Amino acid sequence: MKGVAGLVVTITDPGAVVVVAPAGDMDIESRSAWEPAIDKACSTAGNTIVVDLAAVAFMDSSGLNMLFHAQQLATKHNLTLRITNPPTQVIRLFKVTGLVGHFGLNGD
Repeated sequence: MKGVAGLVVTITDPGAVVVVAPAGDMDIESRSAWEPAIDKACSTAGNTIVVDLAAVAFMDSSGLNMLFHAQQLATKHNLTLRITNPPTQVIRLFKVTGLVGHFGLNGD
């Protein structure tokens, strides 16, 4: 998908498992790139959406909000949402906010 304000979101493997891979900053300015991508993922996934955060350079509370929204949308569509490959900065954000276990992350 087209990048907005430093975020590019790629969707791969349409079918049972859809991988959503944001790259860049997940903040308030990038929400307009994230929402259509997660909507598309929910409409094409068979049962699971994997959000691969390996290429996320920065995430703030707006980025956390985007992940919560994605989880709510996935649940509404009877899908499982998993988060993989969070960078150190993102793990730190999850730890500071007490959410490290919320998305199945173990904080390592």
